[in-house]
Amino acid sequence: MECHPHHCTLAKQSAQGHRDFVFATRSRALQLRYLVRLYVKELVLKNFAGLPVEQVAERMIELSLYVEEKLKST
Repeated sequence: MECHPHHCTLAKQSAQGHRDFVFATRSRALQLRYLVRLYVKELVLKNFAGLPVEQVAERMIELSLYVEEKLKST
């Protein structure tokens, strides 16, 4: 049975996401960083849709650093 290209891509993304999560659960700090990055990714993609990729990447880095710094100070 041949895999539909869209379904194969989704399966690969799910498997990759799972591996990332398993890696992140090795420690509480990694787990928190992983969840922050997922949240930041969603925020940036929703709020900066339509910007060039370079600008979206810059916003992701900026917001990730800000959130991590705020988490350290709490």
